[in-house]
Amino acid sequence: MIERITRKLRKGCREPLWQFIAIGSAIFLLYTEVAPKDHRITISQAHVEGLRQDHLRRTGFPPTPEEESALIERLFQDEVLLREALRIGLDQGDPIVRRRLLQKMGFLVENLNPVPEPTEAELREHFQRHGERFAQEGRVSLVHIFLVPDRSGAAPATEAQRILDKLSAGMDPGDLGDPFIHGSRFVQRTDMELAAIFGTSFAAGLKDLQEGVWCGPMESSYGFHLVRITSRTEPRKPTFAEVRPQVLQRLKAIRQEEATRAAIRRLSDRYEIRLEEGVRRKEAIVFNRGANPSS
Repeated sequence: MIERITRKLRKGCREPLWQFIAIGSAIFLLYTEVAPKDHRITISQAHVEGLRQDHLRRTGFPPTPEEESALIERLFQDEVLLREALRIGLDQGDPIVRRRLLQKMGFLVENLNPVPEPTEAELREHFQRHGERFAQEGRVSLVHIFLVPDRSGAAPATEAQRILDKLSAGMDPGDLGDPFIHGSRFVQRTDMELAAIFGTSFAAGLKDLQEGVWCGPMESSYGFHLVRITSRTEPRKPTFAEVRPQVLQRLKAIRQEEATRAAIRRLSDRYEIRLEEGVRRKEAIVFNRGANPSS
């Protein structure tokens, strides 16, 4: 009996399945022996208070003792799963996880490296050096009547003249022409905004129109239009007082970017950067430590 059992065990040990089980068991036992024993998870009072506030926000009521215990248990389970996922490398190669980690680390670096508030003199100096960045674009207000092209794709000249005669007689332009998807009136729009709707050639042609006079038909990417310019604002350089909030926002953003880049450079000193053969680095962009974006 003993010999028969021994022969079966010897035969079983030669089976691939049993070999796989044996190797896997050995690896598991080895990990349990050499893995760090201090896998400590601390649930602080701040964590619990955060759970309470989140429950109150979602439900409108504070959690009962049973609900709070379940929330803490869920937090513990999530932390265990998170640590195990990081331990076995599930975060590697996942672009969504990578993007989220980069975002959170970026926020952390910014919070740990705040920039001081610029002085009034610094704001004025920045405005003087970069005043063109705060120039106000010209803007146009207009009303138009849309005309669908005729069968040949040309401007409906007869219809356009008929509408112009009715406008001269005092007829409301809202009752004339064909429906237009974006409406018939545009107020204080820039050339770029109008070009995005009607096309660049149409927006450029508006500069030649006399204010307060019906003109056209003008061709757009949709068809043809009779147009009347109701007001026009020329481009201008504003005073410092007018754009002070924008100057402050831009200068603080530049300085925060400089502080963040400096902090990342300090962190990068912990690492050795190696580029494989054939990979070219752009010294001025990636590794330049003397760049000054505010200049």
